[in-house]
Amino acid sequence: PLVSVIVPCHNAERWLAECLASVIAQTYRPLELSIWDDSSTDGSARIVDASRAALQEAGVALVHGGGAGDAPIGCGAAKNRAVRQSSGECLCFLDADDVMRSSRVEAQLDLLQRLGSGHLLGSGVDREPAD
Repeated sequence: PLVSVIVPCHNAERWLAECLASVIAQTYRPLELSIWDDSSTDGSARIVDASRAALQEAGVALVHGGGAGDAPIGCGAAKNRAVRQSSGECLCFLDADDVMRSSRVEAQLDLLQRLGSGHLLGSGVDREPAD
């Protein structure tokens, strides 16, 4: 796939299902989801496993590395591990406690293709709840 969504995960059971649902809802395909589980001790791995069929049915390839065991390496290092195991030419970063609008990947890729190579794109944030 051209685009890999990069998700570092550490004890994100509370938010992960909604995060993964926002990846499944993306309008752009094909898509790869690269998750690095940074030694989670909660149900994060179960949520990823429970989402495998829905991801596959939606045309999202899953690469899931890491897991319980060693001490956590931190969010930055977990992102780097997720990047290393991914295969996309373009990377879309998403934290496990966040969701993205369904058109995010498509809109950002469209803009990137119009701008040409050598650009870095960001996105706006809406906090919910606001306070």
